[in-house]
Formats: sequence, structure tokens, C-alpha cells
Amino acid sequence: MANFFFLTLTTADKISLAAVIISLASVFFTWFSLRLQRIHNYKSVKPIGAIFLIDTESRIVITFFNNGVGPLTISQVIARKGKETGSNLFGFFPESYLNGGVLTSYAGDLQNHTIAANSSLDLLKWESETSLAPEINDTHKGEIRRVLMDVTLDIKYHDVYEKNHYTLSENFAWFGRHFKKG
Repeated sequence: MANFFFLTLTTADKISLAAVIISLASVFFTWFSLRLQRIHNYKSVKPIGAIFLIDTESRIVITFFNNGVGPLTISQVIARKGKETGSNLFGFFPESYLNGGVLTSYAGDLQNHTIAANSSLDLLKWESETSLAPEINDTHKGEIRRVLMDVTLDIKYHDVYEKNHYTLSENFAWFGRHFKKG
């Protein structure tokens, strides 16, 4: 008759061995569960950037919106107009538009700027002033459209874990729809 190791153990030894096996299984399943949770967390906080253009009779707005469920951190902004490049949109406008108050607001350095989920940031904003003559507002509006219609904006951003990097590119040729071609 064969002598099995397990049969020679006392009841207390068998209980101790069973406790060690159950503990090891618990550690494995806890590790596996945490791994699945971490993968889920990476996927559940994905930012989704979008650029919205508003061009009405009384205002022009360029907004960067985070449509995702997690925060979005901007890594880099590249604005291009022909051979000119810059890190923002207002660099293409005359100094008088910035200091003279023609542009209502504009965003400067956006590197490492964070936008919460379902939040937005106005990159450039112009609103007509009721104190000015309509012709002056129309002139400002037309000049802003002429500057923007040749601009392409690239925004590089990442998620909160800095694991996934995205690039959003938008051409503002849409602002040129008011001008005759040719």
C-alpha cells in the first residue's frame, strides 16, 4: 500500500495547507481583478477633442471642446497660415486687433492646459459692439474672416494617463465662404 504524503498529515496541517492554497488563489484573483479594473479605467477616461466654429452676424467664435468622458490635456498647438506658423491664433492678427479690443478674447499659450470632460475653451472670440457703427463691425468681421480662412489649426492632446496621444486638425477655409472666388 502506497504511503501518500497528504494522508500522513494531521487535521491541523490539512487545514493550514488549505488556507495557504485559498490565500494564494485570493491573491491571484485580486491581482487579476485589479488588472481588469485598470484597463477599464484607461478606456473610460478617453478625451475626444472637437473644434466648433461659430460665424454669425454678431459674433465669430472658435471653441475647442472636450466631448469625452475624461480630462484632456493639450500638449501642443500649431497654427499655420501659408508659411507662417505659431502656437496660437492671435499671432496672425494685427497688433491693433489685440490691444485695440477688436477681439473680445483669445487664448494664449495652451501647452499643458487641461479641459475637463464636457467643457470647452474659446480659442478666439469676436462680438460686435453696439457702440460702434454697423459698417465698422462689418469691416472687423470681414477682416477676421479673411485672416482665418487661410489658417489650419493642429491641436495635439493626451489623456490623463498620458498613455494615448491624439491630434486634431481643422482647416478654417469655411470662413472664406463669404468672399467671391476667382
